[in-house]
Amino acid sequence: MSAVLILGLAACLGLSDSDRRYNSGVKLLEEGFYQEAIAEFDLAIFTNVSYAPAYHNRALAEERIGRLASALKDYSKAIELDLSIAIAYAALNGLRNKLGDLQMP
Repeated sequence: MSAVLILGLAACLGLSDSDRRYNSGVKLLEEGFYQEAIAEFDLAIFTNVSYAPAYHNRALAEERIGRLASALKDYSKAIELDLSIAIAYAALNGLRNKLGDLQMP
């Protein structure tokens, strides 16, 4: 119900489809619905392939469900698209460190 209300409000505010999908994905991510959040970020990216924050947040959700290779790609893509996303740099380096630790004997 609340997601419908948010999407309805977004439509009234004149947000693009990619923005509505992104906002929905953020809400789902915050609520711990990672697969659903990824699906919303996928749609945001489908409608706007240059949407750096959507790549970043999709990476967060992917990391939380253990899809680390996909998360690495998305963090890197977010940085490629928007060099000012400092949080993506930190997340990318943290994940690289985590992967390095997992690969240690």
